[in-house]
Amino acid sequence: MSNAAQVLPDVGHVEAELRYIVDNGRPSIRHIDWPEMQHADQLPDYEPRQMRIADGRQSALIEPFSLAVQGFRLVDHETTVEDFFDED
Repeated sequence: MSNAAQVLPDVGHVEAELRYIVDNGRPSIRHIDWPEMQHADQLPDYEPRQMRIADGRQSALIEPFSLAVQGFRLVDHETTVEDFFDED
């Protein structure tokens, strides 16, 4: 799987590979808190799919997202950070 998304300028979306769980008829089980049961884990099967991911900020200009409908909302948040890549 690629770690980077392809940014498409002025299009309002990116193309990226996402991994979806395949319904193989078995429940996915992972024993995180019980290491002695790790042998019984049933990890899911994944299928990579190339997907278009829309820029929610542009969509919100047309119709704002709400907690009641989408389960989240976008809010402006001021920051004093000037360089997000600077660890200090």
